[in-house]
Amino acid sequence: SNLVYLSDADSILKVERKILYSILNSNPKRADHYWFVHIQVTDEPYTQEYLVSKLSPHSTKIIFRLGFRVEQKINRFLKYVIAEQIKRGEIPEQPRKYSINKNEPVLYHVQMSDIKFIVQKEYLSTYNDLNFLDTMVMKAKFLIKKFTVSPVNWFGLENSSIAIENTPMIM
Repeated sequence: SNLVYLSDADSILKVERKILYSILNSNPKRADHYWFVHIQVTDEPYTQEYLVSKLSPHSTKIIFRLGFRVEQKINRFLKYVIAEQIKRGEIPEQPRKYSINKNEPVLYHVQMSDIKFIVQKEYLSTYNDLNFLDTMVMKAKFLIKKFTVSPVNWFGLENSSIAIENTPMIM
């Protein structure tokens, strides 16, 4: 199986603390491969590029550079990148262990396991030592986030392959 985290870190070699917390501390998650995806929107309208960095044998960071007019269907782009990695032999094929249909069609001519997106929603932890003003600023930030478009809708993720996880923000 593949676990995908949407990353805020724009460096090809960095992964945020909240993602590591999710994988290791809060209900440890197992996967054959971990994908850390960052999306950069460019000023050129139709840019479709990606950078790949192998962080370990079982984890990869991808930066998608997409033009502001390109529909951000990250699910489709990610499946393409995984298929390319399999074709080049950089990761092994991922045959499905359980399937209703034995002759299930393969995507991009490779066998690919399931993909699950972990969408993280941060909340202000009660263990913070913030003064009144800082606490109010952080509460305002989270209030504004409630009115913005969710990453699920913004990046065109399939609803059946998403887990929403609450992560504490400790400052």
